[in-house]
Amino acid sequence: MANDPGANDPGANDRGSNDPGMKGRRNSSRRKLAGDRGGSISVENAIVFGLLIVLTVALIEFSLALWQWNTAEKATELGVRYAVQSDPVALGLSEYNGVTGGGFNPGTPLNFSNLAAFTLSCTNTSCSCSGAGCGDFTGSVSNPTGVDTVAFNAIITRMDGVFRGSDLDATNVTIDYSHVGMGFAGRPGLDIVPVVTVRLTGVTFNFMVLSFIRPLMFFGSEQSTTSGIPMPPFTATLSGEDMYSGGTS
Repeated sequence: MANDPGANDPGANDRGSNDPGMKGRRNSSRRKLAGDRGGSISVENAIVFGLLIVLTVALIEFSLALWQWNTAEKATELGVRYAVQSDPVALGLSEYNGVTGGGFNPGTPLNFSNLAAFTLSCTNTSCSCSGAGCGDFTGSVSNPTGVDTVAFNAIITRMDGVFRGSDLDATNVTIDYSHVGMGFAGRPGLDIVPVVTVRLTGVTFNFMVLSFIRPLMFFGSEQSTTSGIPMPPFTATLSGEDMYSGGTS
């Protein structure tokens, strides 16, 4: 018994373990299992279908982003176009008189030799002045920071007509009036002919498809509620025209 070769080898007395036919059948089964491709088409279809869904959603969102970008630019251009033909938002600009306030003779050009450059930046609540000419300008008007809210809101209304459905409101728009050396004392209308810049900031591109499917995702209620990404500032600039809402002066 001590010399029995099967004492330490449980498979030594297994007739099938040494049967060449049994080993052949086992090897054949393994090869069949390894070569089985059943169900692979379903898996491949699921992968391809998922990629197509992602690509389709990406194309839709990219197209919507381009559309919203274009409407933001057009709204800004429309806003400045309306601004140069309307009453100034900056009340001080309307009030300034080069003869009574600046002490110039009628017809004196308001170039940089007589009135240095400055810019009035107006929001829906107030205007601020920057530039070397601010001292002379603000000292000659009674309300240098005043805002004509009617004129401001009229510009917003025109812009919102193009950028409809967005988060555009008065806080997103700034209107700059820059003195660039044009105009003359006693000029009919405004003495200073400014360059007007409309700035549209703080708006976002709002996802549409992704925002719709977010609640349908796993743990959808726990997903971020942010539905957009910040868009860059948009600006448009034109030279002032009649600057009078009632028509040509």
